[in-house]
Amino acid sequence: MCGIIGIAIRDFKETDRTQVRDLFLQSQIRGKHATGVSYVKGDQVHTIKEPVPAEKFLEKRHKMDAVSEESPSR
Repeated sequence: MCGIIGIAIRDFKETDRTQVRDLFLQSQIRGKHATGVSYVKGDQVHTIKEPVPAEKFLEKRHKMDAVSEESPSR
């Protein structure tokens, strides 16, 4: 099984980061073998994924920083 979360946020704030993190953790039971995030920045889709559960994936804060428009592309 896998879990898919779809979110549209125009102005990514710290409260959004917390909510997205909570969604990842709540849905990790649906896919413990890999976790990833795809986001649109400019006119390109970027994907970050790793073969780890959501909890381990989220330990590295920079993964969610990449989603913010203010962050440099990774």
